[in-house]
Parts: sequence; C-alpha cells; structure tokens
Amino acid sequence: MLSLTVILSISGSLSVFEIPYIMTGGATGTETFVIQTVKLAFQFNKTGLASAAAVVLLLIVLAVTWVQRRLVPDDKVDLV
Repeated sequence: MLSLTVILSISGSLSVFEIPYIMTGGATGTETFVIQTVKLAFQFNKTGLASAAAVVLLLIVLAVTWVQRRLVPDDKVDLV
C-alpha cells in the first residue's frame, strides 16, 4: 500500500497542471513542464514537439517508477 502511494504521488507531482495554470495562467515565467507542453501544442501549433515532450515526461515517470520498485520491492501477501 505504501509503495503504491509513493509511486502515485511522485507521478502525480511530475504531471501537475491545473493548480499552477489556474493560479498564474502560466504568465509568471515559472511554468511546469506540462504547461509548456500544452502551450507548444495549442498556442504555438507545434504538436509534434509537444508530443515528443509528452513522451519524454512519460519516460521520466516510468524511470522513476522503476527505480522506486527496485528500492522498495513488494512483499508477498497471503490473503488466505
């Protein structure tokens, strides 16, 4: 349970979008990676570059998840 919570919290924090965008509109120069990707896709019409950025974010999340799974292995649980 704890390892799942850690994995979900880190992957969620890497892909945060709504709160900073609503608070600042992305105008303060402190944009998150996801806000930059959305602006690339919809404001600058560079969908290919935005898609590549999304794939890079996916690879980062997968790498962090893999490292976490190696550091904190699951214990075998007997439910019977």
